Amino acid sequence: MSATNLDKVITASNVRYRWSQIIYEISQAEGPYLVTKRGEPRLVIIGIEDYEELIDSKLAASPVLQKRIAEARANYEAGEGGSYKVLRQELLKEVGGTSNVYEL
Repeated sequence: MSATNLDKVITASNVRYRWSQIIYEISQAEGPYLVTKRGEPRLVIIGIEDYEELIDSKLAASPVLQKRIAEARANYEAGEGGSYKVLRQELLKEVGGTSNVYEL
């Protein structure tokens, strides 16, 4: 999503005054917000579900993930298994993401 496609724009100075409203709207899937400073886009405030989708889409585009899927299928066929949570953390480290993402 391009920052210019965001409908809700707020200045950085107004965020503090509307923080409760912003949190409520985002929690009701009425976000995200584009925050500007001096007319320039600076950051986007999104809900946790949107954040998780961004992280997962980064992982899905990774060749590392494709390799790990093939390994996982082979392990599954051999009767072995693992935790999604552990796999996700490992993948994030391998593709250069952070391991400090929101825990499911």
